[in-house]
Amino acid sequence: MHVLPNEKLGRTSVILIGGFFLCLVLMSSLSAGGLRGGDSPLLLVLGLTGIGCAVVAFGAAAAALAKRDLAALVWAALLIGALVTLFLVGEFTQPH
Repeated sequence: MHVLPNEKLGRTSVILIGGFFLCLVLMSSLSAGGLRGGDSPLLLVLGLTGIGCAVVAFGAAAAALAKRDLAALVWAALLIGALVTLFLVGEFTQPH
């Protein structure tokens, strides 16, 4: 097993998960700097972009694994994307 992906879909999934974490870091730093959700739509845009990156990375990683790209980073992208997708589905299907 290798660490870096060989297929284009595998590289895409790793880049998208990196985008997810970048959005998380940016959201955290803006929130720590005093920006609140009602002040600016920037936090909303960053949150939705991050979740979108993770969900698309999940699909890309699943497709890369179907093409036998068994790199460790593709597996990590699949697991993180699956977790975010599970939380997203749970948010809409389970009442609070």
